[in-house]
Amino acid sequence: MWGGAMTKPKKKTIIIICILVAIGIVIGLLIRGQHASDFSVEQHVQRISKRVEKRFMGKDSEYTGYTVYPLYDADDKFANFCLVEFEPYGCIYIQIENSYPLLQMLGRFGMYSIASRVDEERYRYRLSKEIDLPNFADGRYWSIVYDEYGNELSYYDHYFYEVDREGQIKYCSGSHYKDIVMGDDKRYLLYPRNGFSIPAVKRGDKFFNLVSLEEFDYDPAAKVDNRYFPCIHVGSTPYHSEDL
Repeated sequence: MWGGAMTKPKKKTIIIICILVAIGIVIGLLIRGQHASDFSVEQHVQRISKRVEKRFMGKDSEYTGYTVYPLYDADDKFANFCLVEFEPYGCIYIQIENSYPLLQMLGRFGMYSIASRVDEERYRYRLSKEIDLPNFADGRYWSIVYDEYGNELSYYDHYFYEVDREGQIKYCSGSHYKDIVMGDDKRYLLYPRNGFSIPAVKRGDKFFNLVSLEEFDYDPAAKVDNRYFPCIHVGSTPYHSEDL
């Protein structure tokens, strides 16, 4: 009869089924984890901001403020990277990847990892096959810089660093975007999965390399490293080794 009491075997079967379903759901969540695409760009910015507040903005922090900027690829799509610009100096790049709890238990990284050092010295440079870099009309000084032993701080082609009037390298107080890209203008990080990346903005149909302050044509098939393009290290060893 439908209205009769449920027998003990039936109850036990239902309980076992419920337990197996619950276990299956938990295992499924552990295996799938969280994908970067589960969150909007705005949500990623908010989640990163909470982590930055907790880690870098404590009572004795040397930073007076920060801003989190999403970074975009050449197709204007979110590049799964964010830039944290600190005040009065310093910055870090955050790489966003799918998060798998089972791998985290084995010591792997979560969804947000630091892809550069906050105290890294950032500078601008240009590449040239010529010994003498021609004069530029942007009012900046570019020079080969030598180390304490008299060796050029360059290899492959000649590296011409941005220097001051005394010939000393000029270091950026933050990222290469700082003081050039204003407000909510789009910040681009090109070729971010190759280890070497180009921080850039758009100038019409071309991109403007913020390391060398030169326009260039974007080639998706280009092999980007510091032999051919002024660029930065982001998203690969040795920097990509720390959870945010």
